[in-house]
Amino acid sequence: MDGDVPVCYYAESLLNFSDPDMPIKWYQFTNDTCVNEVKECHNAGFFSMRLFFNNMTKNGEVDPSQIPGWNKKPPRRLNA
Repeated sequence: MDGDVPVCYYAESLLNFSDPDMPIKWYQFTNDTCVNEVKECHNAGFFSMRLFFNNMTKNGEVDPSQIPGWNKKPPRRLNA
């Protein structure tokens, strides 16, 4: 963000977040060429997250505390 203006973004298919045991991963932002504040994509930055979408109608409710991977702390560094 540059004040209230987003200068980078990340887009991904929700289908890539259907595994409840998915580890925390690092993702790279993409520079928004419409805003053109970040000139080179390697300067856009990285972030770490774990995200899980569940179809409750099909699979029922999931308790994240019962999933072993969700009890781990995120890595502090990109290469960790």
